[in-house]
Amino acid sequence: MGVVMSAADNADDKDVAQYLAAIRAMQQGNFSPVFPAEAESNPLWGELRKLATILEQRCDEGALLQGIMHEVASGLLVDDVMDRIYDRFHSIIPYNRIALALLSEDQQTLSVYWLRSDAEEVQLNRGHSASIVNSSLQQIITTGQPRILNDLVAYLEQHPDSHATRLIVEEGMRSNFTCPLSINGKHIGILFFTSREKNAYQNIHQQIFMQIAEQVSIMVDKQCLARKLRENEEERYKSIVRTALDGFWLVDAQGYLRDVNDAACELLGYSREELLSMHISDLENVETPEDTARHIEQIIECGSDRFETRHRCKDGRIIDVEVSTNFVTSNGGNFFAFLRDITARKRAEEDVRVKVMLLDNVNDSVFMVSRQGDICYVNQTACRARGYTQQEMLGMNVRVLNDPENVALIQPRMDEMLLRGEAIFETVHLRKDGSALPVEINARILESGGENFFLSVARDITDKKLAAEHAHLAYHDPLTGLPNRRRLVERIEHALTQARRHQRLLALLFLDLDYFKEINDTLGHDAGDAVLIVVAQRIARCVRQDDTLSRLGGDEFVVLLSEIVDANDARSVAEKIKAELALPFCLGGKTLALSGSIGISLYPEDGTEAQVLISRADAAMYQAKRTGKNRIGLQGENV
Repeated sequence: MGVVMSAADNADDKDVAQYLAAIRAMQQGNFSPVFPAEAESNPLWGELRKLATILEQRCDEGALLQGIMHEVASGLLVDDVMDRIYDRFHSIIPYNRIALALLSEDQQTLSVYWLRSDAEEVQLNRGHSASIVNSSLQQIITTGQPRILNDLVAYLEQHPDSHATRLIVEEGMRSNFTCPLSINGKHIGILFFTSREKNAYQNIHQQIFMQIAEQVSIMVDKQCLARKLRENEEERYKSIVRTALDGFWLVDAQGYLRDVNDAACELLGYSREELLSMHISDLENVETPEDTARHIEQIIECGSDRFETRHRCKDGRIIDVEVSTNFVTSNGGNFFAFLRDITARKRAEEDVRVKVMLLDNVNDSVFMVSRQGDICYVNQTACRARGYTQQEMLGMNVRVLNDPENVALIQPRMDEMLLRGEAIFETVHLRKDGSALPVEINARILESGGENFFLSVARDITDKKLAAEHAHLAYHDPLTGLPNRRRLVERIEHALTQARRHQRLLALLFLDLDYFKEINDTLGHDAGDAVLIVVAQRIARCVRQDDTLSRLGGDEFVVLLSEIVDANDARSVAEKIKAELALPFCLGGKTLALSGSIGISLYPEDGTEAQVLISRADAAMYQAKRTGKNRIGLQGENV
């Protein structure tokens, strides 16, 4: 854990957020996260902190977005994809109305291109156009920042000239989320999500809305490009594709390159003339020529495809590329193919995969927990140790994991972390089968997207607890918890060393209960144990904190008085013990009379070694017991 904590201290929260997003993307099958340039050199703990943005993504959003991405890549028309967005996202984001408005060529006018609403009477329909010059919509498009209006009625009161707002309010809508559409810096239009409910939209919705807007932008841009390629003259088509950021190929039905853009030449290192003399199998590094021929037939049959492969560059480098292609039958049949270099992404994905594997195989459990206590990330070690699957633990509240006796302490621990930024403490987790798992938690607070999260590393301390328990039992009586003979001897020897150095006196009081055998015989051993526990408590009330009370076994107790002035001090303590034992004691409905015989030995008068002093005190105790019990015996005399 030391290596992990050291690494964590060298990272920043922004890096944590990016790596958490990458890990969740890996878990959901979406391998398109963005990494900082320095990510590969960061140590493991830094990479762990980058897992924080996993909280901003949910599996259902990812699955739905993946489906939309596939449909966008497959070449569906804008109307078809927008209909599917409207039908599918009701379960995770609120809306009663979605509208897509596109900008005119001069960027001055916005026109409703597509719209769906569940209003009985739609007031603002397809084809509605309005100038956006000096309007709030122009500012949204220019800045690229979305806008939330959670009270359209109040907004209309402040902006009574907003005709479009008035129309959608008349449809019964009360909240609106406005997303700008752009691609590669080019403004396309606006996507409107509108709800009947006030205050329907929060910042948490922003990411999913913007991801939908990104896919709609790609779809609109590609559809516009395809239309321009079909409708415009050859020179205009060449101007468009040659200035595209992604590589572009025009490939005939036999697989020969008929046109390429500058980005494709730069990507592969060939000149335009060189590429136009090549077949795609000349560049392909994964498929054989036979595989490529079959792949061409499949795309012609299906009409489109999106896939990943590897291409050979002129300088011998092998790069990973993502290819999105559509087949059109005009002019003998041609493929329009866009190529994107994903080499860096693949390396980053592999880097994340390795780091996730490392996190899953470290000995400690790693958790990412929301401020509300919900688990947002957990490694496989934590799952294995607690008997849950990763799917079961994600979303689980940490209160479920904690022993009920410790649940009340969770919120104070979180408050402590919010105040100090970190906390180290011990607690007990419960496995799925109900068994206890003692752990040491090392937690710190992280901030991402304006929210606080807790990064916790939990170490199994079962062995540590067992070792401590065994060590305690080695030196303590299991019934009363008092030091046993072994610990008593150590304490006496230490006290003797101090007594010699400072010329002090010390005393041992050896106590044996009177008539204890009768209690065991008549009431049973459980009652006898209860009596011994009470006796230990009563004797403890009579001695100082620096003195040592020990149980040797059976009903024998020894008190070490480490500092006394004379024998009278020892007698005084013995008298207190006698008086304390004489107090009434009820057990099983019976009142018992307790008493004990006490023997006293003194250093240095009766001995200078631990075992000698114990033996002399024992002998004095027996001398007192022989003279009538409930007495105090000193070497050579009775009191």
